[in-house]
Amino acid sequence: MIICENGEMAGTYKAYLQTEHWKLLRDEMLMRAKHCCRHCGVSIDIKPLAIHHKTYDHLGYERMDELVVLCWHCHCIEHHENPYLNASKHIAKHDEIPSEEYAISFARISQGAGLSTRKMVNRMKDTGIKKNDLIGMCRLIVEMIDEREAK
Repeated sequence: MIICENGEMAGTYKAYLQTEHWKLLRDEMLMRAKHCCRHCGVSIDIKPLAIHHKTYDHLGYERMDELVVLCWHCHCIEHHENPYLNASKHIAKHDEIPSEEYAISFARISQGAGLSTRKMVNRMKDTGIKKNDLIGMCRLIVEMIDEREAK
């Protein structure tokens, strides 16, 4: 159970991120960072931003120096994840209309995943996925990665 400074309670971390306490803290962090990533400087207008916990020791009572504003790319790197695979999985999972950023990043997704362009194109033809269907391509990449990892 996470108990916040203001008395709110949350049973899970995910529920904690929905508390009024966290929303106010998040807004304060974004304002202090001028709505820019603290690692690369990109603004919220270009990439979504996240508040990264440097430690989870004081959930509900975080100090400002325990948090940092990061773009999705830098946040993935901070968690030792491949940001391009993360974007691909995010699109495939949430069925969102992709932003221009994801479209620009798509060419790097298959490269970052170690998938050959020829295999991707052949698989797209086999499954009927069109070139402009980014969500379909991302689902295909996730599927091909899962197949490779299962071997």
